Amino acid sequence: AGELAFMGFNLSQEIVPSGSSFDIDMAWEVSAPTIGDYQSNVWLVGPNGLTWSDKETARPRIYEETVSTSQWLTGQWAWDSREVTVLPGTPPGIYEIALILFDLETLQPLTLTGSSGEVLGPSAVIGQIEVVRPEQPVNFRPQQAMSESIAGLTLLGYSQDRMDALPGEQMQLTFYWEKAGEEQSGISENVALALFDENEKLVQSWLLPAVRSDYPPSDWPVAELVMGQHTLRLPASLKSGQYDFRLEGTPLDSIQVNAPERIFDEPIFSESVGANFSDSAELVGFTVEPKNPEGNTMLTISLVWKGLAEMVENYRVFVHLLDAEGSLLEQSDAEPANWTRPTPGWVAGEYIIDRHQLTLPDEIDLSELILRVGLYDSQTGIRLPVEGSDSVNLRLPGEP
Repeated sequence: AGELAFMGFNLSQEIVPSGSSFDIDMAWEVSAPTIGDYQSNVWLVGPNGLTWSDKETARPRIYEETVSTSQWLTGQWAWDSREVTVLPGTPPGIYEIALILFDLETLQPLTLTGSSGEVLGPSAVIGQIEVVRPEQPVNFRPQQAMSESIAGLTLLGYSQDRMDALPGEQMQLTFYWEKAGEEQSGISENVALALFDENEKLVQSWLLPAVRSDYPPSDWPVAELVMGQHTLRLPASLKSGQYDFRLEGTPLDSIQVNAPERIFDEPIFSESVGANFSDSAELVGFTVEPKNPEGNTMLTISLVWKGLAEMVENYRVFVHLLDAEGSLLEQSDAEPANWTRPTPGWVAGEYIIDRHQLTLPDEIDLSELILRVGLYDSQTGIRLPVEGSDSVNLRLPGEP
């Protein structure tokens, strides 16, 4: 954010057993007066992009009384330390160390930029650390404990990160495994997970590695206790109801799916657009609600989208209000329909009404303004192409 420069770090150890902790001491230099009170957070990211350490970190005891960033002075160097705990059962391997800096009052992350000025996003990878097997058996704490023989392994339990979801939403399942001995026959590298509706109809299936494809059970030593995390995306076409998970036929928990009301008849709008975003979505048209004659300067834009295909990426809508010279006057940035209709939940052929409110300059003719509208990936910031561009410009209708 132009206020602090991250200069480097020291690790308390280069190798850490799963279930153990390590300290990271981070060096910062103050580039400009700090506006807020900031806090860092650090976590481990595995080859599959999932987090393999506690989500919350704390300062080691000797750093508990560190002065807040709002009192740091320009040109000053400062140390910031966090204690990172690796999750029990984390498979051995090299893990990336990710860093985020956020405002303690708003909890909003600060935008990180690279040394050449490139935008990195709300987080950045700053280094690596090696995780090894622990010397002592780990202590698993699954939500649901069990002891079932599955695919030649023993499933000691599982955890499910949510019990309610929207169609198309991502969720995470965690399995806790034991390789009890070489005598366990029929050990498989993959396990089959299935989702059934209330009528016992199969609606989705996944073939998953027990832990990770780069750490198959054949590489596990006898008595290994290891955890496998899996991110799943529910089908966008699911209807409301209760669905049951089964792992190789063994019943797990259920999940309640709450499907939105879907519109398949084209709604009424005042201005046609017809902009195709990479055959994933179409901006069909929009309506501008008239300004309040009593002086209300809020402009309400109702965009009408049409799903063309199921989307894996979670796209956000940006609406920029520009003057005749192209200067930005106001903007709106959100998931569609006020965060209620994420794009992975759209199905082909349905319409989504997406309202945005913008503040207008005083005494200005709408016909002098332009709306720039587009979709971008909330994880990468990359915009979805639309007819040779990364956005579409809409001319606002003039005053009635």
